[in-house]
Amino acid sequence: MAIRGILFDFDGTVGDSWGGYDRQRQAIHGVLARRVPHLDLDAFERRYVEVGDHHYGLMLREGHAYDEMRRRRLHDALSPWHHLDDDLFAEYVELHDQAIDTLAAFPDALDTIRSLKARGIRVGVLTNGPSELQRRKLRASGLLEEFDAVAITGELGVHKPDPRAFELALELLGTSAEETAMVGDDLENDVAGALAAGFGAVVWVERRPGELPDGAYLVRQIAEVPAILGLAA
Repeated sequence: MAIRGILFDFDGTVGDSWGGYDRQRQAIHGVLARRVPHLDLDAFERRYVEVGDHHYGLMLREGHAYDEMRRRRLHDALSPWHHLDDDLFAEYVELHDQAIDTLAAFPDALDTIRSLKARGIRVGVLTNGPSELQRRKLRASGLLEEFDAVAITGELGVHKPDPRAFELALELLGTSAEETAMVGDDLENDVAGALAAGFGAVVWVERRPGELPDGAYLVRQIAEVPAILGLAA
C-alpha cells in the first residue's frame, strides 16, 4: 500500500532538543561551579545524562509536573556533592527555560515537511511528553503550525511505545497504519513501537549509536526520508 501519511517524532528527530541544551550547558555549569565549588562537572554531567531517561519516564508514568521532574533529576545528579536548594534550582530553571525557548528545528526539517505536504502527504508529529512543554518546544522550533496533526502523549493519555499512542495519532492524522510511515530517533519508543503497531514503513534517524531492527529503514538526515520512502520528486 502506498504511503499517504508520515508521523515524525519531535525531540531529536525534527527538533534539535539536545543541541538546545548544549547551547546552555556552559551557563548551567557556571552556576553549578559557583554554587557548588567542589563539584566534579564531568562526573555531574555523566550522572545528569544517565538519570535523565529514568526521571522523564517517571514523569510520563506518574503524571507529575515537568518542574517536579526537573527538580528530581537535578537533585539526583547533584546528590553526591550537594543537596539541591530552592535558589539553585531557580537559577537552573531560568537557564534551562532559555534552552527550551530557543530550541531550533534541524536545518532540513522544515523544507522536508513542506515538500512532503506539497506532494499530498499528510504529515504529523507524535511526541512523548507533557502538553505545555511539548507545545512550547514545537512553537519555538517554528514547526507547530506546519503539521496536519499534532499528537502529544500528555494529551492522548498514553505514551509511546504503547500501540494505543500510535492508534490515537493516526486518528488525528486521518490515515491507517498500513499507509503511514513513522520517523524517529528512539529505537524503543519510535521504531519498535511503530513496527509493533503495524506501520507501513518505519524509519530510524540515527542520531545516536544503535542497531537497526529488521523491517526498518535507516537515515542520518531528515532530508533523506522522502527518497527512502519513494516519495522524492
